[in-house]
Parts: sequence; structure tokens; C-alpha cells
Amino acid sequence: MPTSPIMVPGVDSPARSSTDYDDEKFGLLDGVPSKPLADASPRIRWAIILLVVSNAVSLGVLFYAAVKLQPVTSTVVYPQQPDWFPPQIPVKKVFQSEPQFGQEPNNESIAAWNSLLPKGRGWVHMRNKTALPDMPGLNQSLPEHIALPSVYHQLHCLYSTMRSYYDLLDHINNPHQTRELPTDPGWNKEHLNHCWDYLRQNIMCAADVTLEWHRWNEKVETGWGYEHQCKDWDALTEWVLERRTSNNWGLLRGEGERIPLNDSS
Repeated sequence: MPTSPIMVPGVDSPARSSTDYDDEKFGLLDGVPSKPLADASPRIRWAIILLVVSNAVSLGVLFYAAVKLQPVTSTVVYPQQPDWFPPQIPVKKVFQSEPQFGQEPNNESIAAWNSLLPKGRGWVHMRNKTALPDMPGLNQSLPEHIALPSVYHQLHCLYSTMRSYYDLLDHINNPHQTRELPTDPGWNKEHLNHCWDYLRQNIMCAADVTLEWHRWNEKVETGWGYEHQCKDWDALTEWVLERRTSNNWGLLRGEGERIPLNDSS
């Protein structure tokens, strides 16, 4: 005797395909079978289309706001270093005490300080083989210029300060001693005032941020033993010697010697 199929509420026919069950399983509304868009009324189709377009426009506006309306940060772009510029080869150096540079002036210490300045006292010829950028004190109409890398000016100022300090100390300790007054311009007050400000600005410009850790077993922080990012001093010296304007030497005029470039001595 034929039996009629058992009807389950919510199921139209036992012949429903697996696709119908999949649609129902993964649909947004549980228990409500999804229908193809083609079977929907024109009003529903237009509503869905408008919803998609509205979402797309909203996303576009949000993307534009995120990209175009974000705070603008200023960026300074420096030109590439020209070939004629002094070499700036990075090297790492651990600072250690070198007593000959930190003691009362004597023959050894004076010779050590003067050895820091290459022959020619750092002054170099700069020929206009290539276009030179506009810089303070630069005359573009001249075929050649003379320049001094700032580091040598800094050393001159530092040494002038040290010599002036020890000369003053000697005068205080020996007030009745007869001595010749120094004639080097490095000793006058105006020059020393200039040097202190000049060195201050150079130190702040370089702004070495090497971290020097507090050592609990030391009462005074010396700064020795820390690795710093430096420039290759030997490479700079070689560059300056090849372009020097003379064979002069000496951090101070009163301690050095004037020798023309064509003199081989």
C-alpha cells in the first residue's frame, strides 16, 4: 500500500536539493531559504544595487580622508654630496684616555697637538672644475677658492683655550716671573669668546648621542670605553694633504712655521 511522504514543517518537498540546504545553512537568516536575485522583485533588486553602490562610495570617501587629510610632516631632502667634498667615511672608535692631550703644555704635549693639523694647517685649494653651490663667503666669479674643513678650526679653538688657561694659571702661581707677552691672536679675549661659542655650536650640531652608562663603582664619569660613530681621520688627512695651499704647520702661529708650497722641506 503506497505511503505518503512525511511532511516536515518548513520543508516544501522531499525533493529539495542539497544546494537549498547549503544556502539555508550558510545564509544570514537561519531557517529561511535564500532565493536567487533573479527571483526577487524589481524593488528588492534595486534596493540591493543601491546598497552596494552606497557602500562603495562610503569606502572611497573614507580612503580619501585617510590618505589626503592626514597631518602633513615636513621632510628635508639634502642634495647628494658632491665628488669634490671632503671624505666622510664612517668608522667606529672606542674613546680611551690619551694623556699627552690632557696635561700641562710641555714639549711632548705641544708636539702631539700640532701633529693633529696636517701640513698646510688644513687649508686647501678648491678649483672650479665643477659648479660649486652657493655658500657663505663663496665668490662664484673666481676660478679657485681656498677653504678650511671646520674640524681644524675647532681644534685650533680648543687648543687656544687650553694654552690660555695654563698661561693664566702660570701667571697666578708666579706673579713676579718675567715673561714675554703672547703675540698669537689666539690669546686675546675676543678670539677666545668667539671660540667658546663656535665650539658650543659645533658640539650641538654634531650631537653625538652615544649612551654613556652610569657606573656605580666610579665617582666621576670619564666617558672612556664607549664606542662612537666617527669619520675616518686618516682619509680626511690624506684628502687635505693632496689639496694643501702651503707647507705651513702649527695650531698656533707663534708655535708653527711658515713654509711655501714649493718648498720641499
